[in-house]
Amino acid sequence: MALMLALATSSLIKSRLLARLLNAPIGVWRSALILAVAAATVVGWGVTYMPEWAELCIGIPLILGAYGWIIWTKGFGPEDRILFRKEKSA
Repeated sequence: MALMLALATSSLIKSRLLARLLNAPIGVWRSALILAVAAATVVGWGVTYMPEWAELCIGIPLILGAYGWIIWTKGFGPEDRILFRKEKSA
């Protein structure tokens, strides 16, 4: 929990610094990020009803998968996805 708070705080500080340097508003909170955190929270809550070994072996990949899927589908547009494509050699 402390790590998440530190990451959130550092993100806010970086956005404030960048906003001052650029003299432009910088948005930290994205709707895709909020949706991904909500989905990961729901999946994580559901995983707590599993035995401990299943929480670790199955739950962690499920939580990361839910978070990653929401970020990939809602957070990245077609222009962003081009950055992740491999270029085929000629």
